[in-house]
Amino acid sequence: MCTTSTLTICFTGQGISPTVNVSLKEPILDMGYTIVDEETVETFKIENASSLAVDYRILLDSQSFHKHASQQELPAFLKRENPLTQTSVGTANVLGTTVFDCVPAEGRLEPGGKQEMTVTFQPDHPSDYYADVARIELYGKHEAHSIVLKGVCKSKIMYILGGDDIKPMVESLAVVPEPDEPTEADSKAPPVPIPMLLTFRAMSTEEETTPAVREIKVGCIRTMSVSQKKNGEFFFDNLTMVTPKGFQIEPQKGMVEAGAHKTVKITWSPPKGHDPNMPIESTAILNLKGEVLERYNILLRAQVVTEEQQPL
Repeated sequence: MCTTSTLTICFTGQGISPTVNVSLKEPILDMGYTIVDEETVETFKIENASSLAVDYRILLDSQSFHKHASQQELPAFLKRENPLTQTSVGTANVLGTTVFDCVPAEGRLEPGGKQEMTVTFQPDHPSDYYADVARIELYGKHEAHSIVLKGVCKSKIMYILGGDDIKPMVESLAVVPEPDEPTEADSKAPPVPIPMLLTFRAMSTEEETTPAVREIKVGCIRTMSVSQKKNGEFFFDNLTMVTPKGFQIEPQKGMVEAGAHKTVKITWSPPKGHDPNMPIESTAILNLKGEVLERYNILLRAQVVTEEQQPL
């Protein structure tokens, strides 16, 4: 006689989510400023905080197969809702080489293991808008972290940081013809000033008018070239035209060490007898002297506003 019996087996288990930590305090890695044809290197660490081994790889948005599809939309400066929004992928190299590189691009982290990641910034032409996004992907499908990479490239060691946006954040890679070589007479003439805008809004109440303050930073890039001047200097011209209109600039000149920057504070107080319903304008010339002389034509535009007139 055959009997039938049922055996019940209970399977139990515990699901573990892989956890990878990044040593950066913020999900942004600013590569700073560099000179054309030079490079900047920064590092950060990733750590496996889980109890199982993790396979990872670093993916850059600039090398994604979906890059072309994601850029089939209006440029950021034409959008009505937020014209200053910057896309994740910024300016590309003219020669087609990779702007940012992250190594090792893939690997395996044992439980508690750490890996130092090296990021290299290698631009081939001047631009303020180099950017990319590095995505840390686990097991080929799970995105653990995304890190914004950004950097600035200049053709000269001196630079200015600050001012109002007067040009779009999207640049063309079209090759601009080089200007003709200057003659001996032209070489002695001062360089053509670069336009710059600073707007001021002094808050007016029934009791007083609070001065408007803006700051710009004058910096000097540390270069690997031994033939270039290591430090830079700056000084303002045309201040006799701006002072009577209520503008005060401090400091008016100074030295900047390589790899550092200095803050210039510009304050506007409405001069005596000024009509608060009318804006006021003046122009100051800022000279940057590194390996060559550069001149910035700074338009100072100021007005008195009330609390209701403050921009959102």
